[in-house]
Amino acid sequence: MNHHASRARTTDPIESHLAAETASRTAPTVRSTVYWLLEAAGEPVTFDQLIARYRQAAMNGLAPARTSDQAIRTQCKYLEDEGLALVVPDRIGRSRMGGRARLHCARSVYNAWLSVQEEGTAA
Repeated sequence: MNHHASRARTTDPIESHLAAETASRTAPTVRSTVYWLLEAAGEPVTFDQLIARYRQAAMNGLAPARTSDQAIRTQCKYLEDEGLALVVPDRIGRSRMGGRARLHCARSVYNAWLSVQEEGTAA
């Protein structure tokens, strides 16, 4: 997996630089956990669902606990950029608040999931 550097801008306050340093150390673990969760789901999930699963994994000691929701979304995007995950085309999920939400899936499970979906609509 490629490792995207977490960097603060030179004009950012010192707190941003400290946070960026911590994020750059934990990002590979967060990314690996996000990928594992996408694979384990076996089906597309919304960011809300992914974050909830991440929080559960963290409570069980399987992921860094001090990870922001945005960091989880960012690592999912990096997995998409690397071709390991994708935004499911032509399908929409629902957020916790009932709004429309994109669905994310590990590429390794997408084709199997899609064929099951197509079989269900063909019957």
